[in-house]
Amino acid sequence: MTELKQPAATGRGKPSLAAGIFAVAFIFSASLMIWSGWQLYHGESLPVVLTATETQCQWVMLLDEPAMLKSTLAELEGQAADLPTGVTRYLAELRPLCDAAESQRFETTQAWTLCGLPDGAVLTVPNAAGQQEVAQTLARHWAELPESPTPLIAWQHATVHVDGPVVRVVFALPGGNPEAILARARPQSVAANLAADTQFRASTERVGNAPVHLYLPAATAQAWLKTLAPSPWWTGGIDVVQWLGVMARVGEGHLRVHAHLGGDEQMGAWLKPVFDVATLDEVGEAVAQNAKAAAVVRIPAKTRGELANWYGPQAPLFRALLRATPTELPDGTLVWQQFADGGEAALWHGTSQGPSAVQRAQVGEWTIVGTNASAVAAVREVLGRPSTSLAETDDRDRRRLLTSTQGWFRGALQVDWVWTDSGVAGEVAWQLIVK
Repeated sequence: MTELKQPAATGRGKPSLAAGIFAVAFIFSASLMIWSGWQLYHGESLPVVLTATETQCQWVMLLDEPAMLKSTLAELEGQAADLPTGVTRYLAELRPLCDAAESQRFETTQAWTLCGLPDGAVLTVPNAAGQQEVAQTLARHWAELPESPTPLIAWQHATVHVDGPVVRVVFALPGGNPEAILARARPQSVAANLAADTQFRASTERVGNAPVHLYLPAATAQAWLKTLAPSPWWTGGIDVVQWLGVMARVGEGHLRVHAHLGGDEQMGAWLKPVFDVATLDEVGEAVAQNAKAAAVVRIPAKTRGELANWYGPQAPLFRALLRATPTELPDGTLVWQQFADGGEAALWHGTSQGPSAVQRAQVGEWTIVGTNASAVAAVREVLGRPSTSLAETDDRDRRRLLTSTQGWFRGALQVDWVWTDSGVAGEVAWQLIVK
């Protein structure tokens, strides 16, 4: 019988490659389990100012990156001509805070919160080394500032309180009680803080990372939104808003302010019939490259009239189109643009009559109307020569507007928005001018 030879030894007692990989994978998986368990046991790591701020603020400004506040504010002020008056007034409020924070050497590597209340506000910053002295100096600095132009912060009435891991600067309006204001800004229980507030967390997560976040809870958001377009139709929808989140960020040559109106199935039930359209069509080939302003309207004809007073740029033809009845201008995407001479033109698919007393043309399935012959001719040229349109633009904001959202642009400013089942998301983008 032939003797079977045993294979040569290959290093008995040493793990094979497969066994080694298994061991590494096991250790890695076990490490993840231990880390996850530690996170669950010890809780999520969040900025100390969130756990130290109450949930009953009328509004909250979260400064995620205080060190970037100065540059962000400077960019906002540089575009002040395109901002609403109310916004510029609040920018004037933030300038002293920004200047004082820089001059007084506040801790700027960790987040701050500013909690707004009916009779004042409370600024909460981490209690790093020397912050109490800095805050005291800051309070004295406040006393030297002129009368505040808005009730965001009353500069003259600042008091400082060291509160364990944080330092608070309390601003009280004339007649306000600083101690009472401070008490309302402090969490009343372990769970009554912004870190545990699901609405606040949802608002900051939806709008994305940014140096500055603004959060308005339901009551504050609804009260402000109802002032924009006071009508039973608008009020009925705004009553289901649960929060408004806003962020501001500078990057990619733009200043962007992104906002999100949050809601649940009730909000979705209101939004669908008033804003839903059958299809989203690409309209880049219908907008001229040399248009100074343009709008894309993708809302049903029955809803346009409700928004006509404040949707988009102020221009006579555009306003007339928004107020047109569903018979004059049925559902479908409406494209409007304005040229350097002030002439307006608009176009849509179909042969609907539209407003009277305008020049008119038909190009294929497009109906074109305009306030003068040159505007109509400009649109005809764009439809005949796509190379003169915005179809191939590399501006991602402009592409979004032309393909999947709705809104308008004028010069360096673009506003666009889209609705979802859980709310409305919008963005204001300013192209920054390099001087």
